[in-house]
Amino acid sequence: MLEADIYLKYISTKLAKIVTSAIIPDNESVDGEVRISTILDGSKLRVHIGGCSRIETLQATIQDLFRCIHAAEGSFAVTKRRRRDYERFK
Repeated sequence: MLEADIYLKYISTKLAKIVTSAIIPDNESVDGEVRISTILDGSKLRVHIGGCSRIETLQATIQDLFRCIHAAEGSFAVTKRRRRDYERFK
């Protein structure tokens, strides 16, 4: 079986929590094969992917995970920018 660990460090605990929440739906077993688990330690996030029998499955899972992470990070940045703009023009 193939597995991978991905380590991410964020500038804030808040952002790390947001990203973790965004990828929780992916933490379920896919076809009884792929398992994803997360460990959050302050601003550090570890994602473990296991149970892959084929390299293509592992690669597709990692790509999907990074898409979810990218979307969560982007949403955080947009929200933060809009809040800052709102406060400036209030």
